[in-house]
Order: sequence, then structure tokens, then C-alpha cells
Amino acid sequence: MPTICKQWLILCVWSTALGFSSVFGTEAVKIEWVKPQYMPQLDFQRISEYFTGRENTGRRVILRTQLEEREGMYFVVTLNKKVSKLPSGSQIKLQVITSESPKAQTFNFHFPEQVGGYCEVFAGLTGSDWSSKKIDLVAWKVTLEDGSGEVLAEEQSFIWEFPPVEKTLEEEG
Repeated sequence: MPTICKQWLILCVWSTALGFSSVFGTEAVKIEWVKPQYMPQLDFQRISEYFTGRENTGRRVILRTQLEEREGMYFVVTLNKKVSKLPSGSQIKLQVITSESPKAQTFNFHFPEQVGGYCEVFAGLTGSDWSSKKIDLVAWKVTLEDGSGEVLAEEQSFIWEFPPVEKTLEEEG
């Protein structure tokens, strides 16, 4: 009997020390990092595609604004937990400011119902949404939302926090 009590006490102490959320798997989702990069179509072609005729995504979730177009600006989003563990209906909301337009553009990427157990998501602005390699990315913000629109996690570029040029000019004039 004392052995069982001792084991229970040790379990309680460890649970408290580690935090209940991590012990019971309810740790909040976090965006560990975001890496924007322009990727040509060839970066997505694998040898298996020549035999099967289907894109092989490997161990990553690939979401695109235009499904048939692969080339474009991708935001490689790494999460601290697997995409399959996200709430049903979750999505990535991506806001960008480019050299083409000083106004922020918003793009929504919905996760498919069946998604692998991967932590890395490639959210791509493809086709006419990012029509040239010459377009410069000025600022970005990535928001991970659940099905009801509640923010689960977000990350942004440093420059995203600066006030818009129009607002600065109004204050000066």
C-alpha cells in the first residue's frame, strides 16, 4: 500500500512540475517560425511524379491559392504540434504587403479534412496571386485560426508593426 501512495505522490509532483497542459496534451499551438521564400515549380517535382502523374508532397502540407500553379511565394510555417492535431476547420490567414501594392492583401488557406501528421505547412501565393519572381515582399503576418475564427497563434515580420505611410503623413500634415 505505501508503494502505491508513493507512486501517486511522484506522479502528482511530476504533473505539477511539467505543467498539466503538456502532460495531458492540451499545450497551446504555437508558430515556431515562418520562412518566406520564392519557390519555382521544379522545387515540387519528384521522380515518383513521373511514374504516377500525381504530386508527391512528401512530409509536408502544401496549400496554394491556385491549386494548379506551383510556382510562387511560399510561407513555410512550422508549428509546435502536428497539423492533424489542430481543431477541425482550422485555417491559415496570410496578410502580405508587396512592392506592387502598399495595401495589405489577405489570403485564407483552409486545411483539408484528411491531413498527415506533419508540423510543416507550405502556404503558397501562386499563379496570378504572385505573378513574378521580381515582386518584393515588404511585410507579412500569419495567423492560425480555428473553425470559428478564434486566433490560435500568430507571427509577423518585424516591419508589420510599423504604422502605415498614409497615417504617418496625416499626422505630420
